Amino acid sequence: MQFKILIADDEEVFREILVSIIEMLFGKYYPSLELKISVASNGQEALTTVQSEFQDLIITDIRMPVMDGKEAVRKIRLFDKAVPILALTALVNPDDVDKIIASGVSNYTAKPLDQKLFIAQIKSYVNLFLKSGFLYDRRAINRISKQIFKRKIIFDIDRVEDIEESWEYFLEQKSMLNNSHIQDILQNIYNFELQMVKNGISNEIILEENEQNYFITLSRMEQLGHTNCMNCLSFNKVDINLIKKDENFITFLIAKNEEKVQIQETKAQIKSHKEARELDLRYTTHEKVTARELAEELDPSIEDKIENFEEDI
Repeated sequence: MQFKILIADDEEVFREILVSIIEMLFGKYYPSLELKISVASNGQEALTTVQSEFQDLIITDIRMPVMDGKEAVRKIRLFDKAVPILALTALVNPDDVDKIIASGVSNYTAKPLDQKLFIAQIKSYVNLFLKSGFLYDRRAINRISKQIFKRKIIFDIDRVEDIEESWEYFLEQKSMLNNSHIQDILQNIYNFELQMVKNGISNEIILEENEQNYFITLSRMEQLGHTNCMNCLSFNKVDINLIKKDENFITFLIAKNEEKVQIQETKAQIKSHKEARELDLRYTTHEKVTARELAEELDPSIEDKIENFEEDI
């Protein structure tokens, strides 16, 4: 079983330190897990990595060039709302921490790095990964999220009439009917499929979904070719932050209700730094000993609440 970690930090020496700590940690506690570490020097590189490969844990600095950590996290959350994201930051006053949490991170660690705390946090995420039995549905076709409903709808596209049939189905869905944002993306997909039919390429449109998003995947991209595919995306002004592509498939991400989702997430995420740390203990730590160690490092006042965690765990 493989565990993939992405480390994003603009300081090369610090990235190497984090890699060494994590490799030591996995060698000591998780020798049976295959560890794969990817690195990025800025937020844009981190975003590109996530677009190309699903990650099990993301560790990111906040202050980085090109694209900072908060913006990268916000865009990553369009693709994956479940992956744990641990922020590294020298900003530790309550206002800054609230903004960091609101961007979509799971928790944060202050710089300079407290190695004992950092190891405890990484262990808590890996232990949760192992305890869950890796519940992601790896049979999902889309390239963005494996946490989807079991239902799939597949349209075989050979003619323009087939595209129109899929278009009619999408527009009949109540959640799509009055959402101009969704209809704009569907129009892009329609134009993309039209281009493929004109080039004599038969393919499939696969619709998958979860509570927050639709994932519309187009197959047989290798028939169109990379250059033609990118030209088609550019011509139709497709937001590259809302797609994920490999050689054979391209997946379009469509938020079911973008405004509503953002409002709900903002309310849930804008917590005081103390509340955010308590939530992290509740949802990412299932070993009582680890929880106690984290509590001692984060806030001694939490320690008397550890016993109440046991039932939740």
